[in-house]
Amino acid sequence: MRYSLDLSVLRAVNVDRARYWHAVAEREWSSSEWAGAMCGEVGEASEVGLALILTKLASRAGEAANLAKKILRVDLGIHSKNNEEREILRKKFAKELADVVIYCDLAAANEGIDLAQAVIETFNQVSARENMHSEFFLQNQTDQVQGDRR
Repeated sequence: MRYSLDLSVLRAVNVDRARYWHAVAEREWSSSEWAGAMCGEVGEASEVGLALILTKLASRAGEAANLAKKILRVDLGIHSKNNEEREILRKKFAKELADVVIYCDLAAANEGIDLAQAVIETFNQVSARENMHSEFFLQNQTDQVQGDRR
């Protein structure tokens, strides 16, 4: 069965789970912290994956993390000689994150991996491991994935 995953559904369920998971924290994670976590995952993937595509993926993830750091500096009022406006940094950050998604898909395609299925399975495994009720499921045996935010 081919899986389909709408990014807006992923966003809604993922943000909801992150808020629940991090409820004990006094604040939500910054983009810089999420970018650091992303780089950690890219590092783990590079240990088992394809050199060229994963090098490009790591490069884009690193650039995204760097931009997230710059956004955090702007948000905290830390001035630098090369400060850019937040909106310009945000647009650059979006481009690098898009590149990360594109390279992830290319790496998955190269290995014959259904990326939507892998995301669904991994998300659900982590939710089960952490005893959370956020999961994706197939509704009425169709290829549409729905988020269940119980």
